[in-house]
Amino acid sequence: MNFCVPQLLNVIQKLRNESYSMIRRQREITHEVSTIRLNNQYAKDTALDCKKKQAAYDDHLLEKEAKEEYLSVMLERDALCCICLSGYEENDILGVCIISIKYV
Repeated sequence: MNFCVPQLLNVIQKLRNESYSMIRRQREITHEVSTIRLNNQYAKDTALDCKKKQAAYDDHLLEKEAKEEYLSVMLERDALCCICLSGYEENDILGVCIISIKYV
């Protein structure tokens, strides 16, 4: 193949333009990939935060329920204690109730 100088220059220019175009497209793809990675990481972090918040809320509800159950049992016990001792003097009832509350 014999090329004259202008033809060679045209071929070189076309190759250079294609090369620039490929480099530009490669940069666009790299940017798109990094954006997708950032979005995925943000979604993972957001989901993890939601799970942590839900777990903390569930723990709070369980703790609240346990406290309510504990208080209910303690009130029932103290009420039964006072009912059982209703035949005794008032000072004895208060003494027993105070002792039972101290051991709680």
